[in-house]
Amino acid sequence: MNRSLLYHLSRNLCLVALAFLLLLGCLLAAESQRASKALPGTEVIIADLRGQIGEKSGDQQFVDSLRDLDLLYRQTYFRHHDRMNLGRILAAAGLFAFLAGAAGMAITGDYALRKPSGAATAAQLQQNTYLRHGLAAAMAVVMVALVITTIRDASQPQRQTPPADAPRPGAAETASSQAAATKTIPLADLVPVLPLPEALARAANFWPGFRGSILPNQNRLPANWNLRTAWSTKVPLPGYNSPVIWENRIYLTGGDKKERAIFCFSLEDGSLLWTCKADHVAKLPTVTDDTGYAAPTAVVDDNSVIAVFATGQIIAADHQGNRRWTSQMPDQEISYGYAASPLLAGDTLVLQHDMEKQQTILGLDPLTGNIRWQTTRPAATSWSSPTLLLTADGFPVIFTAGSAKAEAFDLTTGKQLWENECLGGEVATSAFVYQGNFYFANAGTVAIAFEPLSPTPRWQNHNVPMPDVASPVAAENTMYLFTSGGTVIGLNASTGEELFEENFDNGFYSSPVIVGGKIIAVNLDGKLIVVTPSSERFILEAEHDLEKSVVAIPAFAQGRIIIRTVDNQLLCLEAAP
Repeated sequence: MNRSLLYHLSRNLCLVALAFLLLLGCLLAAESQRASKALPGTEVIIADLRGQIGEKSGDQQFVDSLRDLDLLYRQTYFRHHDRMNLGRILAAAGLFAFLAGAAGMAITGDYALRKPSGAATAAQLQQNTYLRHGLAAAMAVVMVALVITTIRDASQPQRQTPPADAPRPGAAETASSQAAATKTIPLADLVPVLPLPEALARAANFWPGFRGSILPNQNRLPANWNLRTAWSTKVPLPGYNSPVIWENRIYLTGGDKKERAIFCFSLEDGSLLWTCKADHVAKLPTVTDDTGYAAPTAVVDDNSVIAVFATGQIIAADHQGNRRWTSQMPDQEISYGYAASPLLAGDTLVLQHDMEKQQTILGLDPLTGNIRWQTTRPAATSWSSPTLLLTADGFPVIFTAGSAKAEAFDLTTGKQLWENECLGGEVATSAFVYQGNFYFANAGTVAIAFEPLSPTPRWQNHNVPMPDVASPVAAENTMYLFTSGGTVIGLNASTGEELFEENFDNGFYSSPVIVGGKIIAVNLDGKLIVVTPSSERFILEAEHDLEKSVVAIPAFAQGRIIIRTVDNQLLCLEAAP
């Protein structure tokens, strides 16, 4: 191929890339302008209409219209951001193509000095001038469009989506890709870790982690739903994490810019038994007010209570408040702040660490903090927590949901078993295990069911309002979705078909749980509801008004309910005589 032909091909590539960048810049500017006018106004209208649900609870047409508008708004919101992200990627590709063409022209062009030879030379010079001016104009248009859209996106109010256990690690003190554990006390007093099935069975007697135990919880409910407050106490530091319980002790965490700590309270009377503080860090991550520095829920077993903070600090303390080990996770930069709760499964502590720059699943030794395995994979940021399922033959599978795809991993080795690029938006909810399958739903994505060892969904449903904070539950062959708009949707757990819906005056950020065969949920107003699972209709068995806003998940122990409120009160509810 001669130099002249290569030159002309390179020049044509530049011209095509130039035209593409001009068109793309105009499309991005138009998309940003459209969204800046439509989305904020629609959000205000929806908020106003939600406030009228109580007045129009009998008007089914109004409720249906609000539901359709809310679904349309969420779909539009996430599609806008997907289009803008795709536009930026295409702009980078177009710029790369242009630079490749320019490089080709520079290499193959004939720059020997020649005497001008009349009209042909003048026309060529004029053509080159147009090309240079066109390039400058295209670059200017694209750069202005990208700058304007980036500024507009950054200036828009952040979506108020606390993490799934109120939810969403922070600036690192180390550049290592691994968490470096530091043992601080002897291990001679440790209880031998039980094999996984026995460990899970023991944990089911308490409330050991996010949404309780992995196996069906064995705690008993209050004797009746005429509830009273047995005691209340103030948590010393703020946090959106939920309480966990082991035997007669309650554990939760709190944190702000100055300090972060684990707190232990007495289940009997709510007295503060001890505090275990984290060390100071050189740099704090950026977090939003609705996520904070202590969003992840702790985990606890016979040996330790283990907590994770937005700073990337992991602390393991014994039941007397002595620090066992600490660890620091690197690269904690993520919008909102880190909120994924750890998963404790026998002798493996699992962390879903999906940051902006790198996404990693970690398996640690809970006795020492040493890394057993880590799996780095191309995924996307998320605020979701990992979920464990034991197959019929006892094989342990971890399910994770990110803002791009669902994945499954072997708990023992961390090896990826499968992936499915079916998700999108901002994923903060977590999966629920029911009848040997994973059930998942998140706003901007889909309600979906997976068998543990297959990437092919059993079913999908894109057509109902989805939760963006509260994780789903399933019982009586029905998957329940509790949305932040106040709608509760029932789906057939075998087919995904919608069965029923119910509307409340305010939305749900606290994830519902199942205890004693009942679904327990708390909405933002602090209304605790008890639902009898049914595949035919929504059955509200009882309700209790806490008169305090709640986003954390209730914990259950010995017939009592432990609830952390938004104003940082810790309440103990029990049945009145």
